[in-house]
Amino acid sequence: MKKDLPKYCINLKNFRKELGLSQKQMADIMETSVSNIKTVENDVAKPSYKFLKRFSESFPDASIDKIFFK
Repeated sequence: MKKDLPKYCINLKNFRKELGLSQKQMADIMETSVSNIKTVENDVAKPSYKFLKRFSESFPDASIDKIFFK
């Protein structure tokens, strides 16, 4: 049985898709690995402080609170 993904996983994926980015493109922008993007989007691991910092630096107009904490 497939588990429901936490809201931040869905929000991150939707954010990426709204920008028309693949996981590879997002990883390149954030200077991280594709597996790191997949890991967070699929709830294999929660986003680390480093991930959140890179996200906010790479997408300064995005709301970290809205995507990851609401």
